[in-house]
Amino acid sequence: MTSELYDDFWELVPEASGAPAREKVDFVRDLGSAERALDLGCGDGILTRELAADELTAADVSVVALKRARARLAGARIVALDPHGPLPFEDASFDLVLCADTLEHVPDLRRLFPEIKRVLAPLGTLAITTPLHDRQTALDLLRKGFDADFDPLAPPVHRFTPATLRKVLGLAGLDPRELTTAGRTIFLLADR
Repeated sequence: MTSELYDDFWELVPEASGAPAREKVDFVRDLGSAERALDLGCGDGILTRELAADELTAADVSVVALKRARARLAGARIVALDPHGPLPFEDASFDLVLCADTLEHVPDLRRLFPEIKRVLAPLGTLAITTPLHDRQTALDLLRKGFDADFDPLAPPVHRFTPATLRKVLGLAGLDPRELTTAGRTIFLLADR
């Protein structure tokens, strides 16, 4: 996907699109304070502002989303990403990397996870939220049909179960430490 496709999506999202789910806010707040944090795929920054960090970086491939994030995140460094390039950060730049509702939209996870590992400091933490797809998802599809579950404006590239998310992280050499689910969301912490 090109950044223009992500910009087209963000153009369709109302600027006052509401607050993030309470469980996601609590998850981010419970991460505690970090010296250097990166919200990778920050979108409009609505969840980024819940991160406690001495140095906060918000990064996304959408210029439209970053414009909104800039208005919300005074003092944060805002970085536009090339969707096909490496992350523009030095090795071991961050103690914490947050990917909130991001991974499911990334076409090439085989490229992204080594980059995340590279920019995480030793003993750094990767925090992930992503939609949960499990047996209940399959039952809902059978009961309601495909149109009830799939958002044509933001179709995910990947669908994760807890087992598949652990497997992908393990293949990337990241150590999944804690995985929980709440509602229809997976919450995962991994160590470098």
